[in-house]
Amino acid sequence: MSTSTGPDSGSNPTAPVGPERILLGLNTFGDVGVFPDGHPVPHAQVLRQLLEQAELADEVGLHAFGVGEHHRRDFAVSAPEVFLAAAAARTKRIRLGSAVTVLSSDDPIRVFQRFSTVDALSNGRAEVMLGRGSFIESFPLFGLDLADYEVLFEEKLELFDKARAQQPIHWEGRTRPAINGLSAYPPLEHHLLPAWIGVGGTPESVLRCAEYGYPDTVAAKIVLLKKNLAVDRFDLKYSNGTLPHKAMMRSIELFGTEVAPRVAARLAAATPQN
Repeated sequence: MSTSTGPDSGSNPTAPVGPERILLGLNTFGDVGVFPDGHPVPHAQVLRQLLEQAELADEVGLHAFGVGEHHRRDFAVSAPEVFLAAAAARTKRIRLGSAVTVLSSDDPIRVFQRFSTVDALSNGRAEVMLGRGSFIESFPLFGLDLADYEVLFEEKLELFDKARAQQPIHWEGRTRPAINGLSAYPPLEHHLLPAWIGVGGTPESVLRCAEYGYPDTVAAKIVLLKKNLAVDRFDLKYSNGTLPHKAMMRSIELFGTEVAPRVAARLAAATPQN
């Protein structure tokens, strides 16, 4: 639906960033790690560690921090907006979003309301990434039929878009009762809610670079991505299964203090000066 840029509430969060710049963000599913003896870290502790990771991402100047929604033992985040509201109070500039919100098994009006609330609490830093669910555990959990997988996402995406427009909603479909002229509150103060649609991809090239310790090669890959696709933002999923909290904090630090400056320098050098 849109891209987003500046982390301050006064900027236009859907404006393009130009050829000389790319925004860098981080995504995580809140993966449940293990202690040295092999026992899993409690979900509550993972969530507290995740707040520390969001704080660090903000401190090192990254643009966005996103958390994915899952309803299973190996991931700690089942309510992204609750976590993002807590992160809003612990951060200053970084944009806060989901990666992704499983719209197919949620109510589009409530999704909009929860994210508009996060936007208010964060002073305009909220965004949402919508997906249909590559993991499908939420369907039986919330009493939904997987046979409706496609129509649920299509109809709920249409309804969400009408709520996002912040106009009286007129909608009808077959997956829920019609809405005729009602509005969703609270509205956003300065802009429409930045929204993305998540799609599948393959991160092998970035992972290969990370395996061999090439922070500069990662930067080169991101610059190439900007040149070839003219994208405004690159988000890296930095968590990986049972990776320890300390290692994830180090990854965030390197991404913000080593990779980001090299990307900026390379793009500046490659952009013709007027």
